[in-house]
Amino acid sequence: MKLFYKRDILVILAVLGLAALLWFFVWQSEAGAVVKVSLDGETVKTAPLHNNGEFTVGEIPGMVFAVENGQAFVARSDCPDKLCERMGRVSRAGQTVVCLPNRVVLTVEISVVDPNAPDMIAG
Repeated sequence: MKLFYKRDILVILAVLGLAALLWFFVWQSEAGAVVKVSLDGETVKTAPLHNNGEFTVGEIPGMVFAVENGQAFVARSDCPDKLCERMGRVSRAGQTVVCLPNRVVLTVEISVVDPNAPDMIAG
C-alpha cells in the first residue's frame, strides 16, 4: 500500500503553491500602504507608512497622529475620553482609528499611485 499517490502529491503541491502566492501578494500589497486622514469625510492628509513623522490634523491643532515603523496611530488628542489614543496602532489595509468627538478617521489603504507624483505633465 502506497502512502501517497501522484494525485495526492499534485494536490498538496497546488495547495502549497496557492498559499505561497497568497502570502506573497499580501506582503507585497502592504509595501505601498499609506494612512489617509479624513476630517468630516474629506481627506485632509495622506502619508506613506514607510516615512516616520508626526502630523497635525487639519483644523484641529490639538490632535496629532504619528507614523512610526510602518504603523500609524493617534499620538495626542484633545478629545475628552482619549479613546482614539487607546485604539492602538494600525498597519494593515482596511484598519482604522476613529475619533468621534473630533470627527477624524485614520484609514490604512494601499497606494496604487505615488502621492508625490504629479497628476499630469504638460509639455
